[in-house]
Amino acid sequence: MNASPLIATLFKYKAWANDEILTTMKRLDEKAHPDERHTAIRILNHTYVVDRIFAANLQRLEHEYTATNISDTPTLEQLESAVKKSGQWYLEYVSKLETNALSESIDFTFTDGALAVCDLPPG
Repeated sequence: MNASPLIATLFKYKAWANDEILTTMKRLDEKAHPDERHTAIRILNHTYVVDRIFAANLQRLEHEYTATNISDTPTLEQLESAVKKSGQWYLEYVSKLETNALSESIDFTFTDGALAVCDLPPG
């Protein structure tokens, strides 16, 4: 049995919200507002990196990140492609997620080296 449809709905909403953010960011004139556009890309890239770290943790895999953002700022086009691919991964992941997986604990290490356990609430 698959996990709650609410989870899939939330990730669909997240994908929609990311699309809206990216569409709005494309309208921000990079010549008139270069600092604001750069900051917006950095913020969205941070959420992308955290999503990828969390995806690795869910799969109990190592990830390549040493911080919750990267030093080089991607182009908006690169970020858009990466965010959409990541969003699709989450939609596919939750569509196959079994209900009993919602009660599993996942040990992981934060990028600063601190250890943590993510106790997911029962479904």
